[in-house]
Amino acid sequence: MVLPAFRLNALGFLTGKELAAEAEKNGEPVGNMGLWDQRAALEWTHANISFFGGDPANITVAGYSAGGFSAFQQLGHELYRVPTSKGFIKRIVMFSNGPGITPKTLEEQQSQFDEYITRLGIPLGLPSETKLDMLRSLPYQKLIEVQTDMKIHEFRLLSNGEFLPKDLMSKVNDGDFAKNMSERNIKLLSGECRDEHTIYRTWRTPDNSFDAVYARLCAEYPETTAKKLMTHYCGPNKELPSACDNWKVLFGHIYANI
Repeated sequence: MVLPAFRLNALGFLTGKELAAEAEKNGEPVGNMGLWDQRAALEWTHANISFFGGDPANITVAGYSAGGFSAFQQLGHELYRVPTSKGFIKRIVMFSNGPGITPKTLEEQQSQFDEYITRLGIPLGLPSETKLDMLRSLPYQKLIEVQTDMKIHEFRLLSNGEFLPKDLMSKVNDGDFAKNMSERNIKLLSGECRDEHTIYRTWRTPDNSFDAVYARLCAEYPETTAKKLMTHYCGPNKELPSACDNWKVLFGHIYANI
């Protein structure tokens, strides 16, 4: 069993137009650094596991909750960004998570980047290169500390067509994803933690109101998705479902189901 480390939150998923311009200039991908870390670990495992008695032709990628989500993203990358002749994933195990939803675009994530550097004392009016130089000069402790009090305090995947296709969810829905898996003979095992929602209704929950839950969902997911979710659960009259004691309980259910 190999347990890789990878960058998280701002260190792993910070993105903005400034970083995108720099990446384009350098011929590098932008955003999703945490996913690229995971892929590097998988490639290292494939190349070296035989030295530890493992079989490079028998690799399973597994994870729980966010790890299950990551396992799916790595499968998506393998299916659509890696030629069949160079692929090596044989099985995926997803515990208590699923494909998720289409992540935010670069434009949708810019406000989070702007808030982040502002809280770090970096003026928005500076040239892009200066902003990034100042950002990189700060100690890592500071980069982590300021995230807690941010309006959007969780940094998530970027949808830009590099690590994953922009239309990945469409490929899941129309059967192309499953067809690709079948052609490559990749197996998938999926399970669910029945009461995971009890964590999310007590950990970093929004205030106890419809508007607070909606704002929190908009902070992390595209607003069109947040609208559909809240309408599905609350109807056009924005009513708390009878099965939920309060809005925080509802948030826990929505967050776990996503």
